[in-house]
Amino acid sequence: METDKKNPVQIGMDSLKKAECLWYNDGDYALADLGCQFDGGRSVRLEMFMLVGCLEGRFSITLNGTRYEVDEGALLCCVPGMVLDAYAPSADVKGCVLCMSLNTRLDTFGKNPELWRLLGRMHDCPLFRPDPQERGLFRQYGRLITRRLEDPSRPFGREVISSLLRTMIFEVLASFVGQQEASEDRQMRQQDILFQRFLGLFVSQGVKSRRVEWYSDQLCVSAKYLSAVCKQVSGKTAFYWVNQFVLADVRYQLKHTDRSLKEVADYLEFPNPSFFGKFVRRHEGCSPGELRQRLRHGKDVPTVPGGEDRPV
Repeated sequence: METDKKNPVQIGMDSLKKAECLWYNDGDYALADLGCQFDGGRSVRLEMFMLVGCLEGRFSITLNGTRYEVDEGALLCCVPGMVLDAYAPSADVKGCVLCMSLNTRLDTFGKNPELWRLLGRMHDCPLFRPDPQERGLFRQYGRLITRRLEDPSRPFGREVISSLLRTMIFEVLASFVGQQEASEDRQMRQQDILFQRFLGLFVSQGVKSRRVEWYSDQLCVSAKYLSAVCKQVSGKTAFYWVNQFVLADVRYQLKHTDRSLKEVADYLEFPNPSFFGKFVRRHEGCSPGELRQRLRHGKDVPTVPGGEDRPV
């Protein structure tokens, strides 16, 4: 079937709720069978982080126009913004797909610019092969996670599974770093350096500015150039990253502090509570009060499609 490459379908964590062969999905992490025809014969644009491990057989797939052949023992690291199409598994393919939501990725990587630069490198070199010892370690994680999935009624099951999956992701990243350092000693591209410095501004700031121009001024580049570099390295614009880091602070304040909604708006330097409410509704699809209740009760929080790059 010819894929529709001009209009890729966006796939995020919400899309996986309807997927076949889904083993687990808590809104933050999801596990699925590699044998699933996830793309439905169409091009898809990822709105999540995805690790694909091939245990047996092989498959081919096109990422951002480049064709990759993935066989037994290989790992494919797909970052948000990538366009996937022409997925073709062999009849005997076996493996696992591990997905992580954008919000969870921010919580996991938000304070380490080096990890964000690493994800930029994965965007350029998504396919790698761990050594036999590392593959054995990943299989042990898989067996442990499988055992926990078989007993869903056990207390703190979601917390245990999420912790195991998060730990395994870091193990995969460590494996990727080791292979990159061993195989090449190339200088960091100027775009990578700028993107790393951009993310470093978020780490060093307490209250984040919501203006891209503030960050571009700090980096001595134009806002247009900064956004173009962010898009090239990460697949997302500068506005997207500004909004995501501000939203991470909003979520933290609503979930973990006893500040009133007005006090949260004042602390995060919104002009007034009304402006704060519009910002939350635009990006989260609900009011700040509703968001606080959902976060504190562990419920899924919807994200409004298409609102990520619009300033409020």
